Amino acid sequence: MKYDEIEQAMGTTAGAPLVVRHIEAFREGLMAGIGGIVRCGEILVEALAQDPRNLDVFKQEFKDWITDANWAMFEDVGRHKVNPKLLLGAGGKHRARIRRLTKDMQDRIFEGERFPLIIEQKDEKHPYTTLQVDVRELNSDQANQMFDGPALRSEAKQRIWIAAYNKASAREEVQVMPYVIKGGCVIFAARTQMTRQELKRLLQEM
Repeated sequence: MKYDEIEQAMGTTAGAPLVVRHIEAFREGLMAGIGGIVRCGEILVEALAQDPRNLDVFKQEFKDWITDANWAMFEDVGRHKVNPKLLLGAGGKHRARIRRLTKDMQDRIFEGERFPLIIEQKDEKHPYTTLQVDVRELNSDQANQMFDGPALRSEAKQRIWIAAYNKASAREEVQVMPYVIKGGCVIFAARTQMTRQELKRLLQEM
C-alpha cells in the first residue's frame, strides 16, 4: 500500500500519522537492505570469478551471519538470476517453486501481478472459468496446475494439464476385481469375499 492508501485505511485516529511514518520508514529501510543484498551478491560473484575457492573464505568469514544453504542464493542474486526478496524469505509456501522461475517472472510476481488460473466447473456449455490470482496464495493442487518448472502454464496448457490429471485420476479409481474370467471359468484370488452386487456384476460379465 502507498502512503495515502495506508492513511485512508487507518482513518483519522490520533496515532495514524505516526504509524504511517513508521511504515514508510520501515519500507525505506527494507529497500536499502535489499539494495545492500544485491551489492553483496555482486561482490561475491566478482570474488568467485577471481578464484572459485574464495567461496570457502567467505563462508568462514561470515559463518555467524550466513548459513551454508544461503550462499548459493547470494550468488544467484549477484548474477541477477534471483529476486533478492527470496533471500529474505518472501514467496510464502511456494518460495522454492518461485525461485525456479525466470528472474523476469519472479519480479512480476513480487510486483503483485496476477495471473490466470483455470477452474473446472460442472457446466457442459462452460466447463472452465478463469480467475486472476496471486500465485503466492495458491493451494497445493492449484500450484501443481500453475507451476511448470521455470515458467507458469498458460491457460491452454492448464486445460491440457487438467485433462491429463482427470484421466490419471479416473484410472486410479477403476476397481480391480479379485477374479479372472478365463475360458468360461472364474478363477478367484485367495480368500476372496464378494457382496451380492459384485456377484451380480460377475454373472453379467460371463
